[in-house]
Amino acid sequence: MPTPRVLVAGGVNMDTTYRVVRLPSPGETVDAVARSRAIGGKGLNQALAVRRAGSAVGILGSVGDDTDGKAIRELLAAEGRCVRRDSTARGLAR
Repeated sequence: MPTPRVLVAGGVNMDTTYRVVRLPSPGETVDAVARSRAIGGKGLNQALAVRRAGSAVGILGSVGDDTDGKAIRELLAAEGRCVRRDSTARGLAR
């Protein structure tokens, strides 16, 4: 049986997660006790899962020319994939 080929179109981004000791009540602010960053995005997560399951996969997404974009490109290179760098792509928050 030939290896399935898959194209994923979806988000490729850097996720930021904050850890709090408890969930806030409505309207309340709770200070974070830790912050972590990880490469993610639903599209990228799906593409990596398909690749690691042994299928041929491509991803259609946009990656900026900033530090986060570089980290994402390095991850994809380690997975045997390359992406086109786009110096005009911008994140929503910096």
